[in-house]
Amino acid sequence: MAIGSGAELDMAPVMFLIRPNERPRSTRPQAKRPPGLPVRWLPVAPGAEIPQVAGKPNEKIPMPLTLDQLERHLFSAADILRGKMDASEFKEYIFGMLFLKRCSDVFDKARNDVIKKQMEKGVSEEQAKQDSENKVWYGKTGTFWVPPHSRFSYLVDEAHENIGDKLNKALGGIESENIALEGVLDHIDFTRKVGQSKISDQKLRQLINHFSEIRLRNEDFEFPDLLGAAYEYLIGEFADSAG
Repeated sequence: MAIGSGAELDMAPVMFLIRPNERPRSTRPQAKRPPGLPVRWLPVAPGAEIPQVAGKPNEKIPMPLTLDQLERHLFSAADILRGKMDASEFKEYIFGMLFLKRCSDVFDKARNDVIKKQMEKGVSEEQAKQDSENKVWYGKTGTFWVPPHSRFSYLVDEAHENIGDKLNKALGGIESENIALEGVLDHIDFTRKVGQSKISDQKLRQLINHFSEIRLRNEDFEFPDLLGAAYEYLIGEFADSAG
């Protein structure tokens, strides 16, 4: 599939995770957050895993992840790629990384649930982890199966050279293992030339590190359609930038 000129086509894979079976309704969010929804401020415990943009040590972080935080994080990702590229060129990289991280985080949650349930049945932890690699557990819940080389933890640990190829294989692995995604990820190519050269390993590594700073499970969000709202806002911003 050729790279689409429309933002809706470029966001197709991400939409599978934001609003299954639904196409975008508009290019602008309806609201920043549901009226009256409070923001809770909690101290950050040492070593705590929290859904956030990385901040200074001991800084108070608003939980759960807010729309403003997510928008800032995505625009910071765009800043990594800014230069000779315009929005129409780099948006597919941002949305590709968003898809990989979201898909991986949702799968990790489902996999952890499988391990927990198996251990509650008396299965050893080692056996439970092996059992969790069986695809049959995930189809019933609607969670995409994410093969090991497509998981974000693998990319964080292993993607240090030829990173564009590894990212393409990660996307391809998810697509090949989930029939619902057939053909919708083809337009995202992390090795595609932009101008006279490809995106450098250094820039792609920065993107991986950047997206590893937040967690994108459903329970991490300030309100249920947080990704949908951020998506609509970004599509509008990219369209404005492209003129």
